[in-house]
Amino acid sequence: MTKSIEIEKKFRVVDGNLDAVVGRLTKGSDTRVVDQYYDTLDGHYYQQGIFIRLRNNRSLDIKFNPQHLNMDASQTQFDHIFCHEYNFAVPFATTSIDTFHTLQEYIDIKEPTPYTFEQFLNANQLAPLVCLDKKRTSYVTDTLLLAIDKFEEFGTFIEFEAKKGFEHMKDFLAVVESMTKNVNLEPFNSGYVELALRKTNEVLYNKGKYLLTEEFLTSRSAA
Repeated sequence: MTKSIEIEKKFRVVDGNLDAVVGRLTKGSDTRVVDQYYDTLDGHYYQQGIFIRLRNNRSLDIKFNPQHLNMDASQTQFDHIFCHEYNFAVPFATTSIDTFHTLQEYIDIKEPTPYTFEQFLNANQLAPLVCLDKKRTSYVTDTLLLAIDKFEEFGTFIEFEAKKGFEHMKDFLAVVESMTKNVNLEPFNSGYVELALRKTNEVLYNKGKYLLTEEFLTSRSAA
């Protein structure tokens, strides 16, 4: 089990040519990633900016920005960069209970008894929300993790995640800007869950904190 701070920036790939970004980087792995997201039937957690996912049936990840929990969506829409992330191996191990208790200091989530993933879903009345299936190619630098995510339905995106060595977020964003300035990329200030929800449950989608920008929607309809 882990708790980490995640700082990341996403872009939609417009023309598919990323050599200027990754051409000289060390390539990691090519993997298929299946993320099953869960929520209550009324999207209680999504509406608060809390995302609960099961990744590849092996890891439960719960992500949110603590500062956004009590903020209106009008204040959070363009600030989907920073979050806390809690990870629990599945099946659950009793050694992760302390991390779960730390999580409860921030969000209203019930500890399952017995302490199992299945009972976690039952105790919190969680049901499948959306499932995201993507092909991911990863790259690494001394300070960044890069991932190219390809979806059959949504296209290709590139994600920059801070690994270490950044004292301030502005330093991370400056590095990302320098790496992308000569590449045809479109800033993406939302998330993959929102892309899927907009197609499957637009009513709930519109209650989220990180809605897609009009510019993004316009460019997608013209593509």
